[in-house]
Amino acid sequence: MKKKLVLTALALGAGSMMLTGFDSAATAEDVMEKYAEASKNISSFHSDVDMNLSVGLGINMDGVNMNMDLGILGDMAMDFIKDPVTAKIDGSMSVTIPGEEEESVTMQVYMVTGEAGDWECYAYANDGSEGEWEYSSIPAEQINQIMELANSSAVDFSKLPGTVSLAENAVDVNGVSCYELTDTITWDDLEPLITQALEASGEAGENEEIQSVLSMAGMALDGIQLNMIIDIDAETYYPMKARIDFTGSDLSMLCQMLAYSFADTDDEGNAVFPEISLDISNLYMEMAYNYTEPADITVPEEALSAKENSDGDNTLSELADEALEEVAG
Repeated sequence: MKKKLVLTALALGAGSMMLTGFDSAATAEDVMEKYAEASKNISSFHSDVDMNLSVGLGINMDGVNMNMDLGILGDMAMDFIKDPVTAKIDGSMSVTIPGEEEESVTMQVYMVTGEAGDWECYAYANDGSEGEWEYSSIPAEQINQIMELANSSAVDFSKLPGTVSLAENAVDVNGVSCYELTDTITWDDLEPLITQALEASGEAGENEEIQSVLSMAGMALDGIQLNMIIDIDAETYYPMKARIDFTGSDLSMLCQMLAYSFADTDDEGNAVFPEISLDISNLYMEMAYNYTEPADITVPEEALSAKENSDGDNTLSELADEALEEVAG
């Protein structure tokens, strides 16, 4: 559980148009292009991450109510330096699973560039018992492959899925005048991209099983609405705050499908369907960025000793191999 949580971590007021740097004539496309270009010049940053992946499921069967809440709460701080690649994640996570006691873990993750050009990762997790440091690495040759793949897959910000809009007025983020971009993505936006990706990999076409899965996913996720909100500095075009949430989603169809899966029969053999309620109003992730605070990344001595005592288990390298093979395949 501890290792999985650590690896998971490796994945985290309105203003006016008078505010400095804000251009009321700018379009969403203008801001996105400048944001994409400016992001290449970011040499380091500090970020605070607030994560609440809570889902509430309520079931009412013949007047008997049952609530099953599932959630992951995370409060983390991240420092990043671009050259050489150095990163630090420090924070805590708690996991709630129906029928299980809530499990909390504090964690620290350091990633530094080694002398041979490899990425060295030092990870620590403590779930209330005695914590321990673990060491893993990604060899330089794998890093080169990853970087080549990333450079060849540049995002075209003019073709983002969904409906992208730019707020008419500036927003203030800690005293900084920002453009606010909002991208609203629905299943109708994602389905063509998923189909295209499957066709490109040869996994779709006449495959009836995949087509059936896509059809069921379409029915279940038809009312899902993913909102991405990015506040961008009006002068530097650096991101200052980013948020992902599901506000505005209609889960009625998904609840109906869940009701069928929880169906039972009465004494006469008639089907009885429960009332299902699903709440994802607390499902969000938010990141706030700071570029003036110097990134402080120093691997503790007790973490360095984990490299000397490593048993040869190289989880990161194995995961990188699997990912590269999947893309190549």
